[in-house]
Amino acid sequence: MCITGKRAYYSRAEAKKKAKDMSRRTGERVIPYRCDVCPDWHIGKPPPGLIRGEVSRSEIHQHRYDRARALGYEQ
Repeated sequence: MCITGKRAYYSRAEAKKKAKDMSRRTGERVIPYRCDVCPDWHIGKPPPGLIRGEVSRSEIHQHRYDRARALGYEQ
C-alpha cells in the first residue's frame, strides 16, 4: 500500500495485467502508471485531458509531482 492510500504494484508488468483485467471487467479504460510518491506502480483511469490530447504525459506527471510535494509526499 502506498502512503497515498492506493494499492501498490511492484512491477509495470503486474500493474499492466491488473489494469487489463480491470478494463475487461468494467468496460472502461484503465492504465498502469508510475507513482510520483513511492517507487511502485498504480492503476487508474487516464485523465480526460490526456485522452482528448489537451495535455501531455509529462504535464500530467509534473502536476502529480507538484501535488505530491504540496501534500508533503516526497521520495
